[in-house]
Amino acid sequence: MKRLFVAAMLLIVSAGSWASEPLISETMAGYWQEYSHGNFSKAATYMDPRDLKELRDGLVPLFLAATDHSNEEVRKIVNSFFNGVPDESRKEMSAEQVFAGLSQVGKQQLPEVFETLATTRIEVTEVRMGTTDSATVHYTVITPEGNGQDNERASLHDGKWYLRIKEPPQETIKKLRSLLGQ
Repeated sequence: MKRLFVAAMLLIVSAGSWASEPLISETMAGYWQEYSHGNFSKAATYMDPRDLKELRDGLVPLFLAATDHSNEEVRKIVNSFFNGVPDESRKEMSAEQVFAGLSQVGKQQLPEVFETLATTRIEVTEVRMGTTDSATVHYTVITPEGNGQDNERASLHDGKWYLRIKEPPQETIKKLRSLLGQ
């Protein structure tokens, strides 16, 4: 009887992960579709809200402080980040707006990469479940020049699967602090 109970529990737990794999693959595909075509605010909806909040809380004050920086290049980066957000609304930017602004900075700094992104598509090759609320998505990026492999972390939050920011948000904030001369 004990073995039957353990077997049933294992089946229930593994069935949950099997059910999650298509959802995680769909999340990755949706994110790539939006991000690769420059729809950064929509792409942000696929990102873990906890990561986005941490980015927002750390980046908005940095960029606000750099608004009147003496270096013209820094001001260009700041303008790219705020990308049309009115001055009076900048303090209250949403986490999605911050993600979009950060992506705009990347696009400004590396325009050729973003031009290439628009010509790509992906195929999810594997979803490796970690715990019941984490996974790694392995995928192939298909470009006209050739293919490449990559992976992203995913997490379950409030009943929905999200992708995690590639590096911890604090690392991104630290790099941008340096870039903005702070």
